[in-house]
Amino acid sequence: MHDTVTQLSYRSLPSLEEAKQVAQVSLSHIRELGDVICKHGLYETFGVCLLHRHFNVDNFERLVHQHEQHLNQVFVTPSRTSSNSTAGCIWGITPETTDQAWIDLEYFDVDQFPSVFATASDLLREQDEFLSEISSVLRGSGLDWYFGLGIFHRDVVQLSEGSVLAEFSDDEARTLTVRAATPAEIDPLHNTTTMWRFQPGADPLVASLCCHQHGPTCSGDKH
Repeated sequence: MHDTVTQLSYRSLPSLEEAKQVAQVSLSHIRELGDVICKHGLYETFGVCLLHRHFNVDNFERLVHQHEQHLNQVFVTPSRTSSNSTAGCIWGITPETTDQAWIDLEYFDVDQFPSVFATASDLLREQDEFLSEISSVLRGSGLDWYFGLGIFHRDVVQLSEGSVLAEFSDDEARTLTVRAATPAEIDPLHNTTTMWRFQPGADPLVASLCCHQHGPTCSGDKH
């Protein structure tokens, strides 16, 4: 697995609207990916992500998730933070190669999240058979740059009863804010599922939603 993501790799991700159109006709493949996750007993650790770009990153930058515990929020911003203080949280297969190489697309600050998530990030690197099976499903269906893997680190945001985890994007400031929001703040007509959770023998569960357009955007993690 590659440890770094290039500016070109992130910029080559599809727009949310393009990714949404693919997701709408890919439920059977999403189920298949979930079956692989459950087969390997990793459903509590990893979900399937709908890959799409939020805003561009410059050379030597990476998108880093930071947990502001006192605000009960997660902020995602481009950063030049050293690799020693970050770990991958969203991964995809680079389409430019034939060796099914997995690359980190987004990161989180390991000092601001519980250590279990850094452990999960490290665990993925040891799952050669699992990654090979996921890669085969993605490459075989031509979806290798639309779907990837992610961990559930944003679960650190505490939700009150009836609230959802919402994502609001300020494209000009290149900042994504993830916080608890009431259902009234989420327009169901303008959201796309961007992450799925799985349980053995059950239908995929929505783990996150994102608006059709970024800036501002909103998405929700439903528990």
